[in-house]
Amino acid sequence: MFRIVTDTKFQVGFESFTDTTAYDRLELDGELPGWLSGTLLRSSVSLFEVGTTRMRHWFDGLAMLHNFTFADGEVAYRSRMLGSRAYREAQKAGHATLSEFGTDPCRSIFKRVQATFHPELTDNGAITVNRIGDEFLAMTETPMPVQFDPRSLETLSTDHRAKAPGDISTAHAHIDPGSGGMLNYALKIGPKCSYRFYTVGGSGGPTVVATAATRRPRYMHSFGVTDNHIVLLAGPLTISVGKLVGSALAKRSFLESMEWKPELGTEILVFDRHSGELLREFETETMFCFHHVNAFERDGRLVVDVCAFEDPAIIYELYLDNLRGGEARLPQATLRRLVLDLSDGGVTAEQLWDGYFELPRINYRACNGRPYRYAYGVSAAPGVTEPQWFESLVKVDVESGEAKLWYEPGLYPSEPVFVSSPEARAEDDGVVLSIGVDAEARHSELTVLDAASMEPIARAAVPHVIPFGFHAYHYSKL
Repeated sequence: MFRIVTDTKFQVGFESFTDTTAYDRLELDGELPGWLSGTLLRSSVSLFEVGTTRMRHWFDGLAMLHNFTFADGEVAYRSRMLGSRAYREAQKAGHATLSEFGTDPCRSIFKRVQATFHPELTDNGAITVNRIGDEFLAMTETPMPVQFDPRSLETLSTDHRAKAPGDISTAHAHIDPGSGGMLNYALKIGPKCSYRFYTVGGSGGPTVVATAATRRPRYMHSFGVTDNHIVLLAGPLTISVGKLVGSALAKRSFLESMEWKPELGTEILVFDRHSGELLREFETETMFCFHHVNAFERDGRLVVDVCAFEDPAIIYELYLDNLRGGEARLPQATLRRLVLDLSDGGVTAEQLWDGYFELPRINYRACNGRPYRYAYGVSAAPGVTEPQWFESLVKVDVESGEAKLWYEPGLYPSEPVFVSSPEARAEDDGVVLSIGVDAEARHSELTVLDAASMEPIARAAVPHVIPFGFHAYHYSKL
């Protein structure tokens, strides 16, 4: 189901912004909880016009870093462009030099032939930030994370030890709260393609802990983990290795190397998290999924919650011409639960809530990989059954199916980041942080909501518009 977007006020969130800023104190309306401290770190897509190159897709904008620091009831804010190789080379050349998700750069025929044999992958870490011990990384879906200083936001290294052992990776790594190590996924492309899971911890490089060969590699943006399992949901959006290898000469982007093959259905691969053994492969209904919500074990079964689309049309609707021209048609993602029977290979599915649900977050530290009750996400405005742009935040009780919605006309919120109270007695005892765009006032604001009631308790105004981004994380200590 689709709805044509006619209210184009949200377009201000797709304008380039590259200023380095530092505000020691943002104007605050309301009162922050006395316990709220630490830093909210975010990577966003912020530069869409690079000299003679005009980025084609939302995912392609060059990355900017942001931090909101909470202390003594006040909020400070800082922004700086990520000094990735993609950004530095583009500034020097006057145009993009590395291929992004949906944009192929203007390169000489020599460079194109060279890239056919030695693909030049972007390190534009615009999707999210992650932490390994005391090191902070900006990440995208290529193997090269960029290390930065979380306080000054200055770039420290574009050659970090956490480089993935593959050609395509995911920014949605899982972090072991005990060791601080990272578990992530990579796709190795070659004559024999394989899915790989690897860990990075301490001071060493990546260690491959699980592999599975594949003849038809799929595009995957995230994965799920439980205490004992790794879950990889592989929808039938396939990556054509031939198209990908020849993309440089054919002037194709990575997006144009993908093919939707619904007849293949959806595969779910389950690995033993400790031994790396591929335990079982499941087959289920055709779907496309960006984001896993959570996974957990129950009575010999695996419960896997995802944001599911019927197909990958959402990717193609996010071309900038659609978004800036008010012609985007955004398909509906639903909160879907898949229950996998490890003994007989059966899969059952149900929808946990009947509204639009994307960019999911949970009480990660307490509940990731374990039974949980509450999922937070972005949704449509109240009463809208066909989604427009993200216009509200929602909290879904995955046990009862009940939901609480927060909506303010003219404000377009980002992903809700849950922060637990240090003395929490319940799963939802804490706050939700969201960076929204006030289209009428043409600025952004950080909204702080009570995570239990979804009522706003404070907001901090940012003097400019922070372009729409994807993911952020709160760290109590840097």
